[in-house]
Amino acid sequence: MKTLAFAIGLSILSTGASLAADLPVKAVKADPVPVYTWSGIYGGVNAGYEWTQLDWAYYNLPGQTLARKPEGGQVGAHVGAQYQWRQFVFGVEAQWQTQPMTGVGPDAPVFAPAFDAYMSLSQLFMVGPRVGWVFSPQWLAYGTGGYARGTVSTAFYARGFPNVPALIEKRPDGWFAGGGIDYLITNWLYAGVEYRHIEFDTDLYKTTNIPAVGSARYVSAKADLVQFRLGFKFSGLEPGKY
Repeated sequence: MKTLAFAIGLSILSTGASLAADLPVKAVKADPVPVYTWSGIYGGVNAGYEWTQLDWAYYNLPGQTLARKPEGGQVGAHVGAQYQWRQFVFGVEAQWQTQPMTGVGPDAPVFAPAFDAYMSLSQLFMVGPRVGWVFSPQWLAYGTGGYARGTVSTAFYARGFPNVPALIEKRPDGWFAGGGIDYLITNWLYAGVEYRHIEFDTDLYKTTNIPAVGSARYVSAKADLVQFRLGFKFSGLEPGKY
């Protein structure tokens, strides 16, 4: 009797194990893979270092020239919009730089014993297209270029009297070209590094209230800028084209 009961028990256990083996196993759900896209409207801040060159040539005194090469830290902001198609990114961006680059020193040789000259480049504004290549879903290499405008200030004054300068300020047009690399930290937050070369048109700066010889001068300006960028990208829910 005990042997029969034991045999029946083994049979039930065997049948249960077989049925359990035939039941479907629920798969473990994997975490979703993030989909990155560079499409969207974006904006942020930038900070870096600027090297500037300002050249001054007197209008009616051939050979009387001088140059200033101020440099220093630069900060600003940028805003733009772009669209990603497959591995290509097309967009447009505007950028502002706030810090003035100022150089002060002796005037041209004929005036140097008694006069100092002042030159400054400030309030940089740039706008232009961006074309990029997504070489990894989170990495974008791009080139950019376009229109630039800045404030160029010049002055000369008798040494020891800096508060009575013959100051002239203009906003010359120019151009810029450069490129950089951006990285998507998340689909909303990005960081990058960028280089730009900027040049402005040469213009005549003429002091109307001081008609003395040597008051008129041609001034040109150019700059090189390396900066780090950090910002937010909106419309980040669009499916990526990568």
